[in-house]
Amino acid sequence: MRVAVGRLPLVHHLALIVFLTPLAVPGVHGHGVAAASECVLEEGEATFVVTNVIDGDTLVLEDGREVRLTGIQAPKLPLGRPNFEIWPFAEEARGAVMDLALGKRALLRFGGARMDRHKRVLAQVFVAREDGGLDWLQKEMLGRGLARVYTFSDNRACSEELLEAERVARGEALGIWANDFYAIRDAADVPTLLERVGRFELVEGRVVSAALVRGRLYLNFGDDYRKDFTVT
Repeated sequence: MRVAVGRLPLVHHLALIVFLTPLAVPGVHGHGVAAASECVLEEGEATFVVTNVIDGDTLVLEDGREVRLTGIQAPKLPLGRPNFEIWPFAEEARGAVMDLALGKRALLRFGGARMDRHKRVLAQVFVAREDGGLDWLQKEMLGRGLARVYTFSDNRACSEELLEAERVARGEALGIWANDFYAIRDAADVPTLLERVGRFELVEGRVVSAALVRGRLYLNFGDDYRKDFTVT
């Protein structure tokens, strides 16, 4: 089981976002065409030139809109946040997006919520190549080992293909996957997880038991839910 940790509360059990790593490798379909893979995206109305790159998962279009590359998280830059330590490979991730997209036309496709609380557009971004083809920006970043899959319940379209791209990069130890900062954590190592409160982490372990309590599902990775790692 693969667990993506969004934020760890300071309690004995840890609340997490959880999803199983799939094996299928779907294709991408525009115009809302259905497929067994559920990789269904609605195409935007036009293409726009990318005029700025903020970081490895955020860019700016010629009309001034900021676009968050939904479905991934790249290493973070401080971007004015006080006492924020730059993540390893953050500059490399931003540089990769600049090489792939800056000054080029981008097509936005949508598979869920289209705007976040920061008023950024949430989209899968496809960048036009000189040969007329399209580079799927999220998949390119994952394939280079410069981002991790990062989804929310209202925007998980095409997560299977994104996970497959990440899996290949991780298996080849590309980019971030050669750095311990991004290592997959052991669910049995609770002290290490508690040291990383507030960070997005990948955690692996075996589910020992499960329980549904007042409408909330708990997945226990140890015998004592008060002390061991628990997903809710």
